[in-house]
Amino acid sequence: MDSKGDYSDEIVGIIGVFGGEVPYIKRVPQAKLYPGKWCIPSGHMKAGETPAEAAARELEEETGYGVPKGERIDELGKFTFLADMDGGKKINLNISLLLYITEEKPDIHICDEHTESKYIALEVLSDKERLFLYNHTRGATDFTPIDALIIDKYMPEAYGRYKATIKSRAKSIA
Repeated sequence: MDSKGDYSDEIVGIIGVFGGEVPYIKRVPQAKLYPGKWCIPSGHMKAGETPAEAAARELEEETGYGVPKGERIDELGKFTFLADMDGGKKINLNISLLLYITEEKPDIHICDEHTESKYIALEVLSDKERLFLYNHTRGATDFTPIDALIIDKYMPEAYGRYKATIKSRAKSIA
């Protein structure tokens, strides 16, 4: 038990960048935390897993995409989020946020924890004005409060790393 919440949990989230776009998945209506809201692939860390191992597992479980062996998954940040659960309970989520970048853009195959999926351009997610316009032209995207924080605080850095990776790959090809 934690003094700020009823209990704590270790969570990993992964910003997967596929050809410049990030997969978002919509939580089922009966989810205990933020039902019906849009989120990046995320979930509980299992005993003995590193954050990168847990992130790769969650990405595969929730989108069907398996990160090839030896591919880099980078840490983007760590933060704690006090979440409100159904029934008034609070949970302290200790979140490790990771970043995976590839030029592939596979179809998303969601699991039974989600009802829909879509790709959103990382460039849009990293710019508040573009995201505002996207939300109003394509219908308001209802992100979880955790994902709203990730978009606000971490997507600009993810976009910067993505652009640097693309430039680096272009130089190595030339």
